[in-house]
Amino acid sequence: MIDVLFALDVEDVYNPESDDALLNLCRIFAEEDLQLCLFTAGEKARIMRQRGRKDVIEAMRQHEICYHGNYWGDFPDPAVPGRTE
Repeated sequence: MIDVLFALDVEDVYNPESDDALLNLCRIFAEEDLQLCLFTAGEKARIMRQRGRKDVIEAMRQHEICYHGNYWGDFPDPAVPGRTE
């Protein structure tokens, strides 16, 4: 038997559509009785709460939720795409 771990980073705070994608993934994996490991940024969790996405948060509760840092939405200046300074 081969053990497989399904892990996702949950950190997109800018696109509300990412909440729906996360909800769909959580439901699909739960329907198949497969466990997800959700590496969730604190900032993303707060944004989902502010958006009133209780449906997504409840779907996540069926899986393992791991802390993935506090803020992931703002990148430091050297990491900005296209910047050559």
